[in-house]
Amino acid sequence: MTIPNLSPVGSLPSREYRVAIVANALAPYRIPLLNRLARLPNVRIRALLGEESERFREWKVTLTGSEFEWEIMSGGVVPLRTKLADQTGLFFSPRLWKHLAQVRYDLVVAFGWTMPNSIMTALIRYAQRLPVVLWDTSIPHPPGRLKKMMMPGVRRYFRIFDGYLASSTLCAEYMVWNGAARERVILLPQAIDNEFFSTRAWAAHRERDVLKRELGLDGGRIALYVGQFTERKGMFPLLEAFRSVASANPSAALLLVGNGPLKETILSQRDAYGLRDRIVIHDFVQKTDLPRYYAAADLFVLPSFYDTYGVVINEAMACGLPVVTTDRVGAAHDLVQEGVNGMVVPAGDVSALAGAIERILRDTSLGLALGKHSQRIIAGWTVELAAQNFAKCLEMCIPNETVRLASQA
Repeated sequence: MTIPNLSPVGSLPSREYRVAIVANALAPYRIPLLNRLARLPNVRIRALLGEESERFREWKVTLTGSEFEWEIMSGGVVPLRTKLADQTGLFFSPRLWKHLAQVRYDLVVAFGWTMPNSIMTALIRYAQRLPVVLWDTSIPHPPGRLKKMMMPGVRRYFRIFDGYLASSTLCAEYMVWNGAARERVILLPQAIDNEFFSTRAWAAHRERDVLKRELGLDGGRIALYVGQFTERKGMFPLLEAFRSVASANPSAALLLVGNGPLKETILSQRDAYGLRDRIVIHDFVQKTDLPRYYAAADLFVLPSFYDTYGVVINEAMACGLPVVTTDRVGAAHDLVQEGVNGMVVPAGDVSALAGAIERILRDTSLGLALGKHSQRIIAGWTVELAAQNFAKCLEMCIPNETVRLASQA
């Protein structure tokens, strides 16, 4: 499915339009987009959140000083574990539901189609006959027995929304499959502040050897993974693949940055393989410090069995790294071009994963060429593009009005 990169046209709206964004919490990489949206002329953005910083992730979010308005709609949460052992939760905020029933917004955007708050938001807005938009990151995956039984209801639910914001082309396909009107699905690129990562990584290159010595990887060619240590992220195939890479390439090293329930198992597996000096684990690193680790690496690997997007791919590409990932990662289908800036392998295919990592680590000139193409590709996948397409969604869902982006100045 191809969705064009739409640009807003037209004149300024004649009055101020109030737009609410309903979400459990905001990931750090969404804040630059909301700040940009806050600069839309005559558009007032307010984030209605379950909590300021998501309890199931280690990243810390501080909204103080944001350009957009925000309010915490405290409520409850039902903790869940997915079938691949990821910790998550279903948030519900009766205070939010009451707020939406009483306060008029010209448009409400609900994040995450399975969240109770999103479902209630859609139903409230539908009853009020006011526009509501679904913003989601989900990608196609085989439905379970329960979902198959519920599909008629799911498709009816999806048709409540007036518009759809998809973080990737795979997400757009999934929305249409679930019942979204194809012509009302707009690509909202899951973008990051590319300049922040590229600039910090460039500066960190001067200290690259220092960090490698600190990590005990002096002189090694480094494959880097950044993320949670969970089964869904493909940690076991990665360890198996690197065992093969290490036996063929004495200079290869694997750096794992993050944390999670599999940490002790990974350490045991590493030692059992005799790779204590070749596989290094570093604790979770906040976004501001990540460019230093990207700068120390020679390639980035994300071996997930299922990843709705994988924003670390954006970060790695902005830092000039080639990418090895799987066909079950949302970002791969938009950002990783086979043989141009990286390689995409079947999820769980240890041999293919090992081959891709080994080829790039062994061939320095290939890695550098792929990394340069990474920066070229990611340069077009920006917060500005996302803001333009969000504005187009506003135009589509608020009849007879147009929204124009303010100048960057």
